[in-house]
Amino acid sequence: MVFCTYGCVGDGNRISSNEIVVTIPPLQGLVKEIVGGDCNVSILLPEGSSPETYSPTPSQIAKLEDSPIIFAVGTMEFEQRIIDRLGKGADYKVIDLSSGVRFIEGNCGHTHNSEHLTNVCEHNSDHHAHHHHIDPHIWMSFANVELIINNITNALTSRFPDNSDEYAHRADSLINKVRTVESGFKNKLSQAPDAFLIYHPALGYLANDYGLEQISLENEGKSPTAGTLAEIVEQVKTHNIKVLLYQQEYPLDVVKPIADILGVNLVKINPLNTNIISELERVVNIILQDGDGE
Repeated sequence: MVFCTYGCVGDGNRISSNEIVVTIPPLQGLVKEIVGGDCNVSILLPEGSSPETYSPTPSQIAKLEDSPIIFAVGTMEFEQRIIDRLGKGADYKVIDLSSGVRFIEGNCGHTHNSEHLTNVCEHNSDHHAHHHHIDPHIWMSFANVELIINNITNALTSRFPDNSDEYAHRADSLINKVRTVESGFKNKLSQAPDAFLIYHPALGYLANDYGLEQISLENEGKSPTAGTLAEIVEQVKTHNIKVLLYQQEYPLDVVKPIADILGVNLVKINPLNTNIISELERVVNIILQDGDGE
């Protein structure tokens, strides 16, 4: 059994030999639920950083060398840099949690290439996922969260078999929680608005799951042009949209002038919430209710 405490990857202490690392906050919440209180689960991505623009420093990479396992969402460029810099043994250490996900095309303006991320749960060193120009936000979907939970559990069971029953029990409880939360609004989605407005396209998988249209202001990593805004104004009128969703990484002085032009309220969401199940529930309720603004 592994014994340690919770923490994060900072600039002071080296990662211990029994410390699990995750690349983004939503993975920390899921892994902590599954391992219980047995293991330290640290986040690599610094608070306030965007996973799509973040690049780990050499000192941060060096602190990962002693970690027995690193959970990666499997769709971010910085995760590939970890693989490249860790070198020999990285394919065994870094677990690609995107196994089983049906990718959709993204327009966030980044190429997400994790061709060397290996799903060691399948014990296949030749299994590589090729993720080019796909929407990286796979965790923003109840169905994908369930897949991620199973992938985490399989990897932990493979690495720490003595705890397999405990991991499986906690994972089952977590999956039941996911399904319970989703079932609470699933029937309501048939009456939901058929489109929602968001600044950065982080909810593509959620929209795809329920047949909704994600209208994104940002395209290919760029703010909307005057011509694009004019088109979106018409879409806002057509779909009777009253809310613009935006992530906390985007300052108000960037999004508020656009919201004013469109005549919509602003509602902040956090796709990097460590409690991603709760955040998904909140996001869906905002879409269903068309938000209260802020």
